[in-house]
Amino acid sequence: MVRKLLTISIIALLLAGSAAAQEDGLNLPTELYVLTNSGQVQQYGIGIAGLKTVTAEDEFVLDFGVAPDGNWLAYRTEDSLKLLDMYTGTSETIEGATAGIPPVRGRGDTLAWSPSGDVFVYTTAGGGRAHFIGKELFLDLPQGQLIQVLWSPTGAYLAVEADENIWWLYRREADNLVLTSAIPSAT
Repeated sequence: MVRKLLTISIIALLLAGSAAAQEDGLNLPTELYVLTNSGQVQQYGIGIAGLKTVTAEDEFVLDFGVAPDGNWLAYRTEDSLKLLDMYTGTSETIEGATAGIPPVRGRGDTLAWSPSGDVFVYTTAGGGRAHFIGKELFLDLPQGQLIQVLWSPTGAYLAVEADENIWWLYRREADNLVLTSAIPSAT
């Protein structure tokens, strides 16, 4: 009796294992991008698409941001800021060493895309910069060392956090960012 029960249990476990092995990839609603400890950006695809390394293996990525439409990946290495076309796999250098290493990491986004995907903002050693895609237009945000940057859900406003918990708010007007207010103590 014990032997028969043990045999049935083993068969049930083997069948359960084979059913789990047939599961197709990750059931994600969209692609998932991860920055690994080795400095590579990897994409976990939907379903059986699997895992693929998106950035070049000879580059060490410090931070990155994916455009809302998934067409572009902006990423920063130790010596440049690059823009990668996700469909063709070609990348171009947007800015050299002046893009700098993010002064503060781990407290927020140091690179953020607007909801419309036509501009991204990133922190630099002297503040921040906005880059408008397809227009080769840069705008400086000279509010000192920035900790994080983020857009409003509609993309009409940009908020940047500087040292000592000061938030600077910009209103977007076409291809310009107009400083509208500062919140000296956001606590």
